[in-house]
Amino acid sequence: MTNPTLRDIPAVLDQAHTLTVPAVRQVLAGLHSDLAAVAAYHCGLSDRNGWPVTSGSGKMLRPALVFLSARATGAVPATVVAGAVAVQLVHEFSLLHDDIMDRDRARRGRPSAWTVFGINSAILAGDALLASAVSLLTDNPHAETVLATAMGRLCAGQADDLALQSRGGTVTDWERMAANKTGALMWASCQIGALLGGGDPRTAAVLGQVGTELGLAFQALDDWLGIWGDPQATGKPVGADIAARKRSLPIVATLAGPCRESAQVLATILAREGDLSADDIAEATAVLEQAQAGEVTRSHARQHAALALDALTESVIPPRVRREWDQLITFATTRTV
Repeated sequence: MTNPTLRDIPAVLDQAHTLTVPAVRQVLAGLHSDLAAVAAYHCGLSDRNGWPVTSGSGKMLRPALVFLSARATGAVPATVVAGAVAVQLVHEFSLLHDDIMDRDRARRGRPSAWTVFGINSAILAGDALLASAVSLLTDNPHAETVLATAMGRLCAGQADDLALQSRGGTVTDWERMAANKTGALMWASCQIGALLGGGDPRTAAVLGQVGTELGLAFQALDDWLGIWGDPQATGKPVGADIAARKRSLPIVATLAGPCRESAQVLATILAREGDLSADDIAEATAVLEQAQAGEVTRSHARQHAALALDALTESVIPPRVRREWDQLITFATTRTV
């Protein structure tokens, strides 16, 4: 897998950051001061003491999808900023609540918001982000409906993810979960960008399919990074998903795969009492590699990235914008963070 360098980062992500972050700051400034402090810290816009920071606000992939989808319809990105902010706020809401449910103690290379401000404040801040997101699209009922649909699907995906953790499942179960938990908001980002940009329903639907496939590819690579990613790049320790006993794609593919010996050994490791040691994590990683789970996962990412690119051909998009789509999809599915 090719590791993208800084030179490979698509310009649309920089544009998304430039247009979206100031607008997000403005929304957060309108929240209750206690909730604004939690939200700004979680979004990477301030430190724990409330002092502004200029880095750590994430990749801005979903806002970038809004802007690119608008440009695919001929619209100027500046006209769809509200949509970009809305999807980013929903994304931040989901991460804030996910960290609490998964008891993840790190986010973007620093302590998760709930560990700094407490669970109750983090839950309320997430709720405030969600409410703010919905309020931004009230002038466009169709876009508002798309966002609401995506939020419902996102919650369904999270429920499926919890079920995977407690009951296990197959790769098909993982696909359904990822299509909702990750794919739904990318689907919505593409649809909202097209709708706010004045595109017709068919164009919005086609671009929405691009977002769904990209979401599946993105999540597959995210699951790969959760085990084999460079801690200095991901901000998480080696084998973080193993340590958390998370039923990510490499683990699901092995537990439900054809090699029963690998499945049994991995299940035994994950069932050990207490925190898994470094030796446990190394042993589990070796089992996953023996079962070729890493390659299965990367292949999954490549397949869905190809489907996303194929879906783009169903819509007439200006050549320059199409090249930017290609660059963004490639980057999102070959990234190292």
